Amino acid sequence: MTIEYPLVRGERHDFAAIEVEIDAPAGPKRFKGFKAVNYSVKLEPGQVRGTGARKIGRTRGEATEEGSLELYLADWDELRAALGPGYMRKAFDVSVTYGPDGLPATTDTLVGCRIKSVDKSHSQGADGLVAKLDLDIMKILENGLDPVGDEA
Repeated sequence: MTIEYPLVRGERHDFAAIEVEIDAPAGPKRFKGFKAVNYSVKLEPGQVRGTGARKIGRTRGEATEEGSLELYLADWDELRAALGPGYMRKAFDVSVTYGPDGLPATTDTLVGCRIKSVDKSHSQGADGLVAKLDLDIMKILENGLDPVGDEA
């Protein structure tokens, strides 16, 4: 879809337009009590060198997907309970959907996530307490597209 300019209402994606759904072993659960969702994908090509100063080619490379979630404590308690004992060894998918009125909804899927670390750093102040989860991600699909292009 091509965006028509000027946008009459001028609305673009914002944090309030995000919905996060986690497909835990106990079943899918939609979360609204999160402060941040971050993810990235990198594809670092290998270099093929000959006898000259410049490379003569490159390999497909190695992909790295990583991310994190920051959940308010009540939501973290709910997610942890849904994953059950050994929750750091359980794989789950995370769907991140965003789309304000007037723009098409987009869903990114973080496939095969496992929790690598849980960080709770609480300090005095008016903000709600959060747990930050660092994730090991097998694959990221951006609106259904595999950025690396592998079938596996």
